[in-house]
Amino acid sequence: MEILYFAPIYYDDMKQRPQQIARLLAQNHNVYYIEPTISLMRQIIKGGKKCTGRRRMISETLQVVRLNGICTLHKSLEIYDLLGINNITEVLQLRELVNKCDILWVGYSGWYTVVRHFKGKPVIFDKMDEEDLLVSSKMLQKTLRRNMSELVKYSDYVIVTCQKFYEDMRKKGKLVKLIRNAV
Repeated sequence: MEILYFAPIYYDDMKQRPQQIARLLAQNHNVYYIEPTISLMRQIIKGGKKCTGRRRMISETLQVVRLNGICTLHKSLEIYDLLGINNITEVLQLRELVNKCDILWVGYSGWYTVVRHFKGKPVIFDKMDEEDLLVSSKMLQKTLRRNMSELVKYSDYVIVTCQKFYEDMRKKGKLVKLIRNAV
C-alpha cells in the first residue's frame, strides 16, 4: 500500500508522534512523509530552512518530501485567500504522488487546503492537538480553526490522542479511534 502522510513537523525535528507513525507504517507500506511547505515569505522573515523543494530516502519504504514553496504565501494568510489559489503550486507538485497513493493520512489541519483538491482517496485525520492553541498569530489561529472544522467533515476516519477528542469526534458522527501518545 502507498501512503501519503501530510506531516505537521519536519522529519528531522525532534522525533515525535508523526515521525514514529511514518516509520512504523513504513515497515509494511511505502510512505511519503510530506513536510510542511516553507514559503518564500517565511524563509525571508525567519531564515533557517530553505523554501526550495527536496526529496530524500530514509529507507527503502520511507521517503521525505518537501514541496517547493517559492510561490506559496505564509499559511496564516490563507484566511484571506477567498479564491483558494494559494495552494495550487502544492497541489500541482503532489498530483503524481497522490495518483499512485492509496491513502492520504493528514497529521495537521493546515494541510486541508491542499488535501481537499484530491477526491476519491480515503482520508485519515490524525488529530493530535488543539493546533490553534499552539500558535500565537491570531490569523493563523483562525485559519487552523476553519481548516480543522472542514478537515473533520472531509475525513473518512479520525484518529485522536485523548478521550475529549474522541468524544468530540463521536458526536460529529465520525469513525474514530483513540490512540494515545507514546503507545
